[in-house]
Amino acid sequence: MLDQHLADHEHVSGARLSLADIALATPLTAIGPAKLPVEGRTNVLRWFERVSSLPAWRAATRSRDGSQGMRAGHGTSV
Repeated sequence: MLDQHLADHEHVSGARLSLADIALATPLTAIGPAKLPVEGRTNVLRWFERVSSLPAWRAATRSRDGSQGMRAGHGTSV
């Protein structure tokens, strides 16, 4: 359902990034370890890559040692 919605919309709710995008993107940081079934959901993955590339997202998910936090499809620190 989300993948279908994101086929025609850049964000989850409305025309701009919102708390809804952040709330739904947060669990996706565990794509790898949780083995989330995202294969074939190209719109969700594209959207998550866009959200997770935002400077504010990267700063918020940066680990304590300064390395980058988790990104789309990785499931581990990059």
